[in-house]
Amino acid sequence: MSDDRPAREVGGGLRFLAICLPYSGHINPTLGTVATLVEDGHDVTYILDPRWRREVEATGARFIPYDHYPQNPGPLTRSLAAPRRAFATAQRLAAEEGFDALLYEALFSYGKALADALQLPAVRLSSTFAYNRPLLEKLSRTGGRHLTSVLRDGPLYRALSKHAHRKGFLQSPDFITEIVDNPPDLTYVYTSRSFQVDADAFPDDRFRFIGPSLNARRRDSPAGLDLAALKRPLIYVSMGTLLNKQRRLYRACIDAFAAAPVSVVMSIGQHTGAATLGALPPNIHVYPWVPQLELLRHADLFITHGGMNSVNESIHARVPMLVIPQGNDQPAIADRIQELGLGMRVDPEHANPDQLRAASESILASSSIKTQLATISHDMHSAGGNTRAAAEITRMVEAQRTRNHDT
Repeated sequence: MSDDRPAREVGGGLRFLAICLPYSGHINPTLGTVATLVEDGHDVTYILDPRWRREVEATGARFIPYDHYPQNPGPLTRSLAAPRRAFATAQRLAAEEGFDALLYEALFSYGKALADALQLPAVRLSSTFAYNRPLLEKLSRTGGRHLTSVLRDGPLYRALSKHAHRKGFLQSPDFITEIVDNPPDLTYVYTSRSFQVDADAFPDDRFRFIGPSLNARRRDSPAGLDLAALKRPLIYVSMGTLLNKQRRLYRACIDAFAAAPVSVVMSIGQHTGAATLGALPPNIHVYPWVPQLELLRHADLFITHGGMNSVNESIHARVPMLVIPQGNDQPAIADRIQELGLGMRVDPEHANPDQLRAASESILASSSIKTQLATISHDMHSAGGNTRAAAEITRMVEAQRTRNHDT
């Protein structure tokens, strides 16, 4: 395919089209990559749910909402309509203006078919592990109701796969085959190779492990939070942004540490009011939101749901973890943390005050966990991050443009 666009010289700034589905844990790491590409002089157009306009535009990218998509979609719309609307919006936009490459987050499993339809180089950005067939099969068993229904081979999985294949959203007969056997030119994974499960199954020529995406993140603090003034050890508690309606668990944490010589900072999200948790002892501090990267710079222990972004950031900061997985990929991530000796796992049904207190004391006293964290954290720090990803993506796409220009 020749590049006959006269307004732009080969070797100049590139034009990227980026797509993600409307889930914060998948969107947030891509924003750092997009911001770095913009800082490097490239144009990025990001197609996304309309509620993410502010965050996308803060990176310097141009924001385009999904076509014919509601302002406040429900869960079913996000699951079923968002992928189709993203695909159609990209097709419309690409027909109106030219792009040099497609960037898509791995949850958007239609990305490779879209890139091929648009005749663009494809780069996949993975906010969780790189996936092979055994790992996806494990997620179908351990990921809770949603992932089980989507990934487990049954009537729903086969029906969704058949529909997507017939519509041209998948080039393979089913989702797992598409993800595993039809990879794009490059996949960038926001973790280190040492943390990746079955890392040898992912060759360097297609899979690059770059560590956590730490730039383009909100850093302001809620009023009254003075981390330097808090008594140590400091325990940070957060159940993420998606499955964080956890009043019973938050109350268990309060009861576990109310009389302990520690400080606890809890981020409980927008769906659980602090007043519903009852009286708070003076060493427990509860907020709807806190700046996680800043918290991890001060924390001695992170009690977490085990979302991949939170785990990567915790390892990067050398903070041991007590993981209470809620669903999706979190049980598999919790298993990996325990396997590598970076912390401990407690299942939600066992997360009572006594268990939480005993596990936390064990982790805080463990020298072996600190040693393992230092090793894996070093790998995270040296993985290159978004600076490496942006440089390598640029070289790949510029080489492709040069080849197209010469044909």
